[in-house]
Amino acid sequence: MNIILFSNQLELCRAWETAFKGCEDVKILHDDFYNIATSYAIDCIVSPANSYGLMDGGFDGVLTKYFGNQLMERVQRDIIRTYWGEQPIGTSSIIVTHNDKIPYIAHSPTMKYPMVIRNTDNCYQATKAVFKSVKDFNMYNYMQNPIKTLAFTGMGTGTGQLPFNAAAKQMRMAYNDMKKPPDQIDWAYVNDQRDRVHNSLYDY
Repeated sequence: MNIILFSNQLELCRAWETAFKGCEDVKILHDDFYNIATSYAIDCIVSPANSYGLMDGGFDGVLTKYFGNQLMERVQRDIIRTYWGEQPIGTSSIIVTHNDKIPYIAHSPTMKYPMVIRNTDNCYQATKAVFKSVKDFNMYNYMQNPIKTLAFTGMGTGTGQLPFNAAAKQMRMAYNDMKKPPDQIDWAYVNDQRDRVHNSLYDY
């Protein structure tokens, strides 16, 4: 699977370039969504959402404008059906867009409702959930329409005001987990996880 990280904010792109240095399957683009959607073959775009599927602001508002209100309505129906009305942070749902150019979105809340998420690992949890949901999706759809290219913008860097370096580090943590999950879980692993999250929040 190829990953595109895009933003029209140069500082975020530079933070990604530092965090994802050496990752050959990751392309970083200083550009906006409309140009990316036109210029690249994207199978799935990530919605760094709230828990209720209210996609009327920030990047979610851009997605609603592009795909139409029908997408938000189906996201909300999925939240009601799957999560009983509130999708937890750390989950991600693959939703059909009915758009030939970008056939899927991954709806992955970075916040319960619009709020500042500094000093949280919400970005890490949401990004990791995306990778897990795409992996599971592809496992069941590997013969037909698998997700080959996944595109992210900043996770929690808009309304959530997560600093760019913190977001880039947390997204890389999730990428590392996908690429190389632990062989075993013990307290040394737990302590390392705690330290990695702490460093992502305060070491920038």
